[in-house]
Amino acid sequence: MRHKPLADASITHYLRACDLAQRAGWLDGEAGALASLADLYRNQGRLAEAAEICVCACACYARTTASNGAAAAHCNLGHIYTDLGRLRQATNQYQRSMDICVEIGAEVGGAVVRCAQGVLLGLQGRYEDGLAQIERARDVLRGFGNREGDAETQSKLAYLHSRAGRHAEAATLAESAAEFALEIRADRIRIDSLNTLGTSHTQLGRHERAARCHREARDLAHEIGYRLGETAALVGLAACALGRRRSDEAVRCASRALDLARTAGLRLYEAEALTTLADAARMRGHQDESRLYAEQAWAIYQESGYAPPRQPAGDSRPRAAAAGRP
Repeated sequence: MRHKPLADASITHYLRACDLAQRAGWLDGEAGALASLADLYRNQGRLAEAAEICVCACACYARTTASNGAAAAHCNLGHIYTDLGRLRQATNQYQRSMDICVEIGAEVGGAVVRCAQGVLLGLQGRYEDGLAQIERARDVLRGFGNREGDAETQSKLAYLHSRAGRHAEAATLAESAAEFALEIRADRIRIDSLNTLGTSHTQLGRHERAARCHREARDLAHEIGYRLGETAALVGLAACALGRRRSDEAVRCASRALDLARTAGLRLYEAEALTTLADAARMRGHQDESRLYAEQAWAIYQESGYAPPRQPAGDSRPRAAAAGRP
């Protein structure tokens, strides 16, 4: 299903629905409206508001018998906490969602949560554990003929392979996931897959192909109001420019990505934008500036628990924060 642009009218609609449900004492309706509103805010990059609203949705669901909705809300709250760099809280929310799925026998829901748990493990540097979880989720979703879930898990497998420095494998998976997502009109999955594909092309030295992937992802993300995808695309374009030794272009893209990430609260992309700025400054011979950016990036990794992405074997480019120290 194609995601429509997120307009103020959509938010107004859910706020009105929530108000009507509250007046009628309809907890299921209130919880559903809050959960939908949280998802809209997350996609717009309004993560603090999304978290607050999603917590309220979870509290409403706790007073109902709508277990499927509760599981989905806790999983979505886990996504939001992951974006915010609050990984312990994300772990707890995913586990709560999984417990509900097990209790009610929701195999598809459980597979969706397992995929999210796998991504979280990968973000903490536990790549093999994360990949195994996502592969298990993919098998279940394929068994149920869930095409969007199949595309999503393939995209996430590509993403973890990329973060683990296995860019040839990541490129193959991401290209397939992007084509699959186009076929089923799943825009967010396509955007994420294109960004992973672009990152892998950059690392493999295919800079023109990388730039095309990231530009397409950026434009589509901007069109549908998917802030995370747009920020990731700008980070990718900055890294691509850096790989071509275009430091001015890298600084422009990374600075824009940094602004978006900080406004939204996207801590991982804030760290990655800072790392690229550190590398660009070092390329220009500005060592003090490079060190300052690297220290800021490393502080985010330390505070959040994110693991910096691995560099491919033999890659000697100066990834200051990713090297493990400022």
